[in-house]
Amino acid sequence: MEAPKPFFQIVLLFLLVSAYPNAFIHTALAEGVTPEEAKQLRDEVRGMFYHAFNGYMEHAFPLDELRPLSCGGEDTLGGYALTLIDSLDMLALLGDWEHFAASVEWIGRNLRFDINKTVSVFETTIRVLGGLLSAHLIASDYATGMKIPSYNNQLLNFAEDLARRLLPAFDTPTGTRISFWKDKWCGDTSLMVLFPILFTCSANREATIAEVLSGPDSAGVREWNVTFVRDFNDWEVDVVAEFFQFLHSYKIPIVAPNMAPDGLRWKLCKDGAFTSRSFYYALIDRRGVSFPWKSIWRVKVPPRVAFFVWTATWGRILTCDNLMRRGYTMAGWCCMCCCDGENVDHLLLHCNAAQKLWNYVLRNFRVHWVLPRQVADLLFGWHNWFGKHHSHIWNLIPLCLMWTVWRERNLRTFEDLSSSPDQLLGTFVTSLFDWSRIRGFTTAVTVTEFAASWHSASSFSI
Repeated sequence: MEAPKPFFQIVLLFLLVSAYPNAFIHTALAEGVTPEEAKQLRDEVRGMFYHAFNGYMEHAFPLDELRPLSCGGEDTLGGYALTLIDSLDMLALLGDWEHFAASVEWIGRNLRFDINKTVSVFETTIRVLGGLLSAHLIASDYATGMKIPSYNNQLLNFAEDLARRLLPAFDTPTGTRISFWKDKWCGDTSLMVLFPILFTCSANREATIAEVLSGPDSAGVREWNVTFVRDFNDWEVDVVAEFFQFLHSYKIPIVAPNMAPDGLRWKLCKDGAFTSRSFYYALIDRRGVSFPWKSIWRVKVPPRVAFFVWTATWGRILTCDNLMRRGYTMAGWCCMCCCDGENVDHLLLHCNAAQKLWNYVLRNFRVHWVLPRQVADLLFGWHNWFGKHHSHIWNLIPLCLMWTVWRERNLRTFEDLSSSPDQLLGTFVTSLFDWSRIRGFTTAVTVTEFAASWHSASSFSI
C-alpha cells in the first residue's frame, strides 16, 4: 500500500535534518582567526577535497568508491556512483558551478534504483538520500547562486523513489528486521558502538534480534545465543562479561505469538508513533554541546595539528577501536604499551608511553594533577595563567604532546620503526621548542635552556 503523501514528506524532512543538521544552523566565524589564516584554511580544505574528488573521477567513477592504494574502484553500497552524489553539496559550497551542474546532469541521465541488491539502510539514507535532497535544494534555488536553469526536480524525484524503496526496512511488525548489532534497540547507542571488539568478532554481524534470541522453554525462559568466530584474549574477557551482563539487564517479556515485543518506537510520543510536532520540540529544547574549542582553535599550532586534536576530542581518529567499529578485524591492542586495547583516551592520555611525557611536563612545571579520563576533559581544565610567555607555552603542550604520540604510533604501525622513551621525549620537547620560538613565546636559544625555563612558572596544584 502506498504511503500517504503528507507522511512521506515528513519522513523526507526528518531524514534530511538528521543527515545534514548544519544546513539549518548559522555558523559564526571562529574568534582569533585572521583573514589570512582563514584564507589559508579555506585553500587547504579546497585542495584536499579536489585531490580526493579528482582521484575518484579519474580512477573509480562511476563505481561507488575509490581504493586509494590500488587506484581502482569498487561498488560498496549499491553501484550508483555514491561518491559523486556525496560530493554534490561540497562542489556547491566551493562555488564550482560547472562540476556541480555536470554532475547533476549525469545523475539525472544515469541514476537508477530499480536494482536487486542488499544495501546498508543507514549509509544509503545519510549519504545518498541526504546528498540528493541537499543538492536538490541547492540546484533549485536562485538564492544559493548555484541554480541550474535546466533543472527539473530530477534529484527530488530520485530521492522520493529511493525513500519509498527504503521505507519497508522500517516496517517491523514481528521484529525480524531489527538488527541486533546495528539498531538502537537497547538504549541510545547500538551494540556495535558500545562493544566494537565483539561486533568485529561476531559470527553474524547482520543478525536480527529474532535470530539470536531463543524462544521460551518449558519454564518460560528466553536466552541470548550470540556466537563469535574466535576465542578472546585475556584483556577482552572483561568486555565479554560486561556484554552479557548488559544483555541480561534488559527484561525480555514473554508474549503471545504474532506480537512485536521489539518493534521500533518513537520515544518522544507515548503511542510510539512519529509526529513532526514532537520532533520540532526536541530540536528547540536540545541544549548545545559543550566543547573545548578555545584549547584547540585559539592555540597557535600548525593547522593540521589543530584538526587532529579536534578530531581526537570527538573520538574520531582511526584508533583500533574506531577501525573495528567500521568492520575491520584486528587484535586491537595498543602498539605503544602492548598491554591494553587501543582507543583514543588510552593512547593519548593513559598509555605508559604517553604518561611518561605527561609526567615530565607536570613535573617540570611543578603542577600536581591527576589526568582526567577523557581528552575533552583534559582540554577543558588545561588553560592556566603562568605569565605572558609561560601561558602560551603551557597551552601548546597538550596539542604538541598528542601529536607526538600519534606520529610515533603511526611510525610503529605502518613503518615498523620505533623510538626509545628518551628519543620520544626529545622529539616532543624539540617540537614544542620550535613552535614556541616561531611564535615568539620564548627567548631561549637551545632546547635545554627552553626546558629549564619552565621551572620559573608559578607552582600550584589542580
